[in-house]
Amino acid sequence: MNDYIKGDYTVAANENSYGDKEDLTADTRTFLYVEEILSAIKYDYVIFGRTPARGYESPTFGREIDKDLKRNKMERFSSEVSILNIFNWTGLIGVVLYFLIFVRASYLALKKSNNWALKCLGIYVAFRWMYAWVEDYSSFDLSFLFLFLAISICYSKAFRDMTDSEFKYWLFGVFDKRYHKAVKKLQLVEIEDI
Repeated sequence: MNDYIKGDYTVAANENSYGDKEDLTADTRTFLYVEEILSAIKYDYVIFGRTPARGYESPTFGREIDKDLKRNKMERFSSEVSILNIFNWTGLIGVVLYFLIFVRASYLALKKSNNWALKCLGIYVAFRWMYAWVEDYSSFDLSFLFLFLAISICYSKAFRDMTDSEFKYWLFGVFDKRYHKAVKKLQLVEIEDI
């Protein structure tokens, strides 16, 4: 990072940190990739993964986890980096399939939709794929639920066929019943135009 970003980017650490200052340009992810890939090679789960029941061997965090859980496996159950979790659980096959889900959703939203809302959602889905390589912790929470809600909307032909006004009326109609009548009138007008 220091080759690309010039200057001192250190800040005072918060109460939970170990040092007085934190370097904002520090590499905090490469060692996670190294641990995961070395573990996959060592235990031969590169292609098919290790399932969510097992973690990856982590010299950095494993001892502390073993001490807390009173075991001797040196495994970390999951990582902050979403794509490493997908790789650990499903291997390269899972990473490729996961990629195809995202790329197809983005493609359909950007190239095959009639409204700007879905185009924005397609960009959001593409961003979340790229961000999965940096962080985007994999857990079943509202962020994960919203991501797959966005992906499913991108796949939906009904949503992709909506015009901007239809999408607006649908969105507002979720919260206000007055918009239901407007959507029906709009659909009748479009049918008569055909």
